[in-house]
Amino acid sequence: MKTADRLILFAVLLLAAIALGACDRASEGGDEPETLATGEPEAESAEPAELPGTDADPSCPDAADIAAVVGFPVQSKPWGMGCYYETPDFEASVSIMRISAGQADQVEREMRDAANPYGAEVVAIEPGDRGHAWASPAQSQAYAVSGDRVWMIDFVTMSGSGADKRAAVIQILEMMID
Repeated sequence: MKTADRLILFAVLLLAAIALGACDRASEGGDEPETLATGEPEAESAEPAELPGTDADPSCPDAADIAAVVGFPVQSKPWGMGCYYETPDFEASVSIMRISAGQADQVEREMRDAANPYGAEVVAIEPGDRGHAWASPAQSQAYAVSGDRVWMIDFVTMSGSGADKRAAVIQILEMMID
């Protein structure tokens, strides 16, 4: 997968997650006022920061735990819609998104659409409810519904090593559901 293709896929996933978050906030009884970044530091709080459009959530897994699963050293990067990990050489990345369970049908459609160009088969998996996953030599995705949320995992490698990464995304999904 070319770098440009990877960036386009990432942008599409990010926009979908933002749209789903906005739908989730609207369905919870109203929009919160938007704030503009001023460049000034915010006052520190003893409470962990919440992601826009989310409730308090378990923290993201340690980079070492993700690295052990995917087989690459990764660094955790700030990302507003969930958790994001990337190798220092930008050859691989893992994103974890948390979305409202009401969006599960849309998440599944988008995942099937993402698998289609690779000719990858989307298969049912055990973790959570309605779980599905697919894998290609360069990318794999998994999602499952757990309680009031959908967890979606995306693992991309630029090298397209040929190894089936389905087990890795399922294992990361299990980390988030437990």
